[in-house]
Amino acid sequence: MGSLQLFLRAAQRRWGKMKRRFRRAPILQQALALPEPHIRPASVRDLIERDLPLVFTPRSPVREIRFLQGRDDLIEDIRGALVHLGSAIVIYGERGVGKTSLAQLASEKLCRELPSLQGITPIYYSVSESDTYQHILGAILPRLGVEKIVTKVQTTSTSGEKSRVNLYVAELEDKSHTETTTAAKPLVEPLLSPQVVVDHLHGKRGVIILDDYERITDQETRHFFPELIKKISDNRLAVTLIVVGIGDSTHDLISVHPSIERNLTAIHVPRLTDEQIRQIAVNGFAALRLRYEPEAVEQIVRYSANFPFYTHRLCEGIVRAYVAQARNNQRHDWTIRASDVPAAIREAVRNSPPSLTEAYEQIKTSERALQVAYIVASAREEPLTRARIQEYLTAWVGEDKDIDHTLKKLVDQGMLQRPETGQYCFCNPLQRAYVILRFRADTPAEQLARIDAALGRVTQSA
Repeated sequence: MGSLQLFLRAAQRRWGKMKRRFRRAPILQQALALPEPHIRPASVRDLIERDLPLVFTPRSPVREIRFLQGRDDLIEDIRGALVHLGSAIVIYGERGVGKTSLAQLASEKLCRELPSLQGITPIYYSVSESDTYQHILGAILPRLGVEKIVTKVQTTSTSGEKSRVNLYVAELEDKSHTETTTAAKPLVEPLLSPQVVVDHLHGKRGVIILDDYERITDQETRHFFPELIKKISDNRLAVTLIVVGIGDSTHDLISVHPSIERNLTAIHVPRLTDEQIRQIAVNGFAALRLRYEPEAVEQIVRYSANFPFYTHRLCEGIVRAYVAQARNNQRHDWTIRASDVPAAIREAVRNSPPSLTEAYEQIKTSERALQVAYIVASAREEPLTRARIQEYLTAWVGEDKDIDHTLKKLVDQGMLQRPETGQYCFCNPLQRAYVILRFRADTPAEQLARIDAALGRVTQSA
């Protein structure tokens, strides 16, 4: 009997260790590629290609929270806001820093973890310029269980046809007809007030994400939602409104009443650090079971300009280039190399937003303007002073050239702006990464090496 008890206790200890180990291990929502020796190489390539859209997502928000890097503190700030009734959250920052990914993944995660939110699915709505508060509420309220004040507008059209039996028989009217039904956006009553909405929200629970909020042009709508936030706060409802958009402050997005500022959590989403950008690449390659050369990752960090948007774009391009070569039996090493980066740069340039491409095309006709833009883009400092730009340019071209006319032209064209007198940075922060990538894609490797060496000497002397 004593031996049996010892055996059972040992088994219980082993089982406890196994449970703790599994709790610590990350839960994979979908099996990812495993290039093990017993798997045929072709099958591994198929798995990598299948799983790539889960890992690197430049065209959409990050899909799994394990690939969201550097936002743990911000998620905790959102957690702190969601536990309070009547709270509201404003998430703001530059374009391309991952605001939408943070709002969606953090709210989904916290709705699973917080007891007061369990069973809730966050409601996501991307605002368009033509939206009014009637359109927005008409889409959101039914998902909260509020149907009475929503009117669904439908238009129908009927078309009749005539059929010719043959050339000798008169035309006969076809009794059948085609009916087309077009459902317009659901609307709420035109004179609906924030108080009426709040009256219908009593007893409801929900988390509502209004993304791209800065796109609202209707002034009545811009006044409606701040007032709705105030009413929700005053009534301490279990409905949280999360406003997401581009801006340097909460007031750039939404003007709220001073009496509810204490219930408003403002979350600024900054650019990622070099180390956080590095982790996006490293963790993504590891999830796809690909090895990598350190220099390949360092180039990704350098050329991303601290924007996860371009990190995902570069990494996706690198993996796709690798898979294409592997399919042609040119690669069998499962390793991302520094030599893969130029092809990824060209891929990223081809698929960049048109606004970035058009702005670059406008300045590339002037060699001096292109040089100055590349200096402002690639320099570690931001914003960059006029004296510093002059120093970089002199090291590059070997002579001291006047740049005042060029800087004024770049400002007039909307490429650069002056946050303070004598300082320069890009109007669209994403343009910084695009200028780096486009310039490097268009410039021969030998010339790039000389430029990098010249600008590197100035950086080291600082």
